[in-house]
Amino acid sequence: MNTSVISKQWDKNAKKRYSQIKFGKDISYKYVLIPTIQKLLGDVSKKKGLDIGCGPGVLTKRLAECSKRIVGVDSSKNMITIAKSECKNAFNAEFHCCCAKEYLSKSNNFAFDFLVANMFFNTIPEIDSIFIEAYRVLCNKGKFIISIAHPCFWNVYRHVISNEKYEYMVNNYSKWKFKISLDTKGLPEPVSFFHRPLSTYASMIQKAGFRIKGLYEPMPSKRIEKLYPKKWSYPHFLFFELTKGK
Repeated sequence: MNTSVISKQWDKNAKKRYSQIKFGKDISYKYVLIPTIQKLLGDVSKKKGLDIGCGPGVLTKRLAECSKRIVGVDSSKNMITIAKSECKNAFNAEFHCCCAKEYLSKSNNFAFDFLVANMFFNTIPEIDSIFIEAYRVLCNKGKFIISIAHPCFWNVYRHVISNEKYEYMVNNYSKWKFKISLDTKGLPEPVSFFHRPLSTYASMIQKAGFRIKGLYEPMPSKRIEKLYPKKWSYPHFLFFELTKGK
């Protein structure tokens, strides 16, 4: 799968995806993903960070409000245009339209105190080089917070691949209509999704040199769960808290 094709998919979806996030239609983004990322990052008030696959910049803006400086990177030009507008008053935020690997490869060693990749790794075909470059640009004792669709359960609740064809231990590519609970019509353009078993992520992470400080499977509180049309029977997302150094 050519990354330029994926970028064009998100170009077509940028406006609608921004609307979903900005106006609270994406319950998980607002109440599960963002709070978990901020909790795992901790105090970043004096730190510089990188938001990999920043999309429309809503998370980037949150990080700008609590950090010294934040950089957002995304390969979708329409996403970056929206992100710049979203963060127009955040003078400590900057954005670059390019693929993550390209930006990371041009960055200096130890350039960032923390890295964030929110629902990014499921959207690209090759990830091993991203982990290697991310390790290089991260400061010693820095954090890398990652969220992905839970590899054990994503197909159970998304039903993207038929049970006959789905194999958990096999890396898998699919193209599907991205829908959320409060917007069942979904995004206008189908998007690419890359499934990998947990062991694949763990192997690449450790090969790059990172230490896995923690794995987290957040569930919505009882109050938030009532906002969804269906009860969560299992976690929908998996978080990695990675560190560089002991």
